[in-house]
Amino acid sequence: RDGQDIEMVSDYTTWESKDGLKLRFRLRQTTEDAVTSELSGTASLPHAGAAGVAKYDMPPDTTKTLPPGTLFPMAHTEALLQAARAGKKFIALPLFDGTSPDGAQDSAVAITGWDKPAANKYPVLADLPSTRVHIAFFDRGKHAQVPDYEVGMRYWANGIADDLSMDFGDFVMHGALTSLSLPAKP
Repeated sequence: RDGQDIEMVSDYTTWESKDGLKLRFRLRQTTEDAVTSELSGTASLPHAGAAGVAKYDMPPDTTKTLPPGTLFPMAHTEALLQAARAGKKFIALPLFDGTSPDGAQDSAVAITGWDKPAANKYPVLADLPSTRVHIAFFDRGKHAQVPDYEVGMRYWANGIADDLSMDFGDFVMHGALTSLSLPAKP
């Protein structure tokens, strides 16, 4: 508002096993080329629904217990899509994505329905049903009544999202899908 431009860059990379039981993560944030935050490590669950553990390389020697039922990002997205397909309007799940040194967060997801396929500028999405969701993320340790941040978006049945709105309280960011190319199937 005061006319000052600030460049903030956030690089986030993850790898998640297909069974949803292992995650590698790395987050690096810079402001005006100075590193302001850096997280990296691995997380694992012995089996679906079990408590797990996150072991951080950055910050060094940090380990967090993950509560039973914790999901990693892709498994969280799949659970959200399954709930939408089943006609559920609300789900609450613990999520660990490696973006916080505090471990898992609680997520509360409001689901608006399961929409039929509709015309779309991306042909690969035009034949797919979709849902709109609003996700509120809460710090587990504080038992807060107000979320740390909120995200709204549309998800298609294949997990692609667009029409993104991220509300961090002090500011809101909007995102739009501007290009889409899918890799060839192996």
